[in-house]
Amino acid sequence: MLTSFNFTYCESINVLGFLQPFNILSSLIFFILAIWIWRDPSASFHRWGLLAISLGSVLWHATPISWTLILDISAIGLWLLLYLTNGCKKLKLPLLPILSLGIISLLICGILGQIFISWLPMMSGAFIPPVIITLILALQQKKLSWIYTALSMTLAIIARELDLTLCPWIPIGTHFLWHIGTGLSLIVPISILKNRYRS
Repeated sequence: MLTSFNFTYCESINVLGFLQPFNILSSLIFFILAIWIWRDPSASFHRWGLLAISLGSVLWHATPISWTLILDISAIGLWLLLYLTNGCKKLKLPLLPILSLGIISLLICGILGQIFISWLPMMSGAFIPPVIITLILALQQKKLSWIYTALSMTLAIIARELDLTLCPWIPIGTHFLWHIGTGLSLIVPISILKNRYRS
């Protein structure tokens, strides 16, 4: 069960009744990304996924209960599937097999998150495959953009896992950097899709 995981965060500052204002505000980076691509033809589907990620994260950090956690996690999968849908639409690729592969990948990531939970208690093991994929792309294509993406995601995972450890020295925690890092890591794949639609 998702609710059995210890998703506890360092930040506990109370601002207007919200206990995690920095985590809430940093969740808006996905809203900003959605606005950035809103009128672009490449964003016809996955802009809604970005909005869902932002909304899910805001609700989860504002009201940390079971259903907002499920919404937060589900929104990430929704964005991936909508992004793949946009890509298939442009490249005229078969949608069903690729979406099926996307769903299988999400399930594998979830399993890895549980396998590595002893070492990465915030379920960050689920995000190791995307880092590996971006590193492979960086080595294969020799492009700084993919190195930047892998670095952003890696630093985001580190910030996610060190949140409670660094709490005595950083009262607001470091989880908000997880949101910023993952948001920045989406710029390259979003830009690639934008360029594909313009070509």
